[in-house]
Amino acid sequence: EKPVEAREHPCWPVAQLLFSGWRKRCNHPRARWTEDRFWAIEPFLSGGRYGKTLEDRVSLCARAIAGAGFDAFEVKRRNGTVKRFDDWERLYADAGKFEDFCNRAPLGWRPTLSPQMLKAIGAAEERLKAQRTADR
Repeated sequence: EKPVEAREHPCWPVAQLLFSGWRKRCNHPRARWTEDRFWAIEPFLSGGRYGKTLEDRVSLCARAIAGAGFDAFEVKRRNGTVKRFDDWERLYADAGKFEDFCNRAPLGWRPTLSPQMLKAIGAAEERLKAQRTADR
């Protein structure tokens, strides 16, 4: 089952921390972490296309979040409120959108990964390595 598989995935805690950072940076305090949202980011964390190590891939995902927080497209609604196009599903919809949000980050921006994130990355890498060894 996909929901169970998502929660048991080695990258689940890493993605959850990225989601928490996105909620703060893009001002989405009521957004909830779900399995669907995990599957949106999973290809960018698990695939080797976006970095050799998980830490490299997490840094790039954090860069996309910084880009969304810094330079999201906005429209004014008739009722005067502003709609920002910085939702999680848009960031991780496909490679093109992901790369576009990465390019929107402020020039010279570098991620600062928390000790909690570094610990989650280490644990995820250990589990991924164990899975690869078991698959052989």
